[in-house]
Amino acid sequence: MNENNESILIQEGSIDLKYLADILAIEHITSTFEGTLDGFLSKCKSIKYSAIILTVADNKTLNEEYPRAISWSPNIFSPVLVVSPGCEPDLLETLQRYKFEYIKFPFTPVEFMFRLRRIMRLKHNEEIVHDNLMKYRALCDNFPLGIVQTDKNGKFTGINPSFADMMCMNEADLYRENFFRLCHPDDYFIERKQLDRLLRKEVKTVNFEIRLINNDGNTSVCKIVANSLWENDLKFNSFTYVIERVI
Repeated sequence: MNENNESILIQEGSIDLKYLADILAIEHITSTFEGTLDGFLSKCKSIKYSAIILTVADNKTLNEEYPRAISWSPNIFSPVLVVSPGCEPDLLETLQRYKFEYIKFPFTPVEFMFRLRRIMRLKHNEEIVHDNLMKYRALCDNFPLGIVQTDKNGKFTGINPSFADMMCMNEADLYRENFFRLCHPDDYFIERKQLDRLLRKEVKTVNFEIRLINNDGNTSVCKIVANSLWENDLKFNSFTYVIERVI
């Protein structure tokens, strides 16, 4: 294994990619070449690779056994780069279905390395984001205060167990509810005024108190800290609320 712990599996058909071995070695990437389906299936089941390269000689179809093998192996999250002299509709449909990348053959070793590094970097970033989301989810699930996310109209997009307990409801039922409808009618405009300030980007965070009505019909006074999430600082994504029951 190399110093960076990076390795790739190259499935070879009639396209010979062994000329890439030298540049891969220079880049400290261990390369394994496999020409048979059985050998490919065996390696996919036993070893996790940093990336997988598949070759398609006639540029029309990809043997479905290869993506199926990847889907049921430790390489389910490994980036896949398909090498082919062209990309016909059937091949394009398969690439889109499995979210595989494509590079047109022939290419130079430099072009190949650029594309390989790019998909490996993107996949690495996705894994970091996924891990952070899982850690965030674990934190939210165990947080003693209520944490929820809603869209602009109050539809729930995220709920932690503490908020469900606070409302005397299970999460499945809450997702069919609307956050604004849980607010006491006399307090709705207090909440709406503060959220509108977030939508206008006057402030990044707002604090307010409102009454929430739980599933038993009882009213609780709650302190709420809310902020808004945006995509690329332009498109609104969601409101996030941290909710503490006072009374």
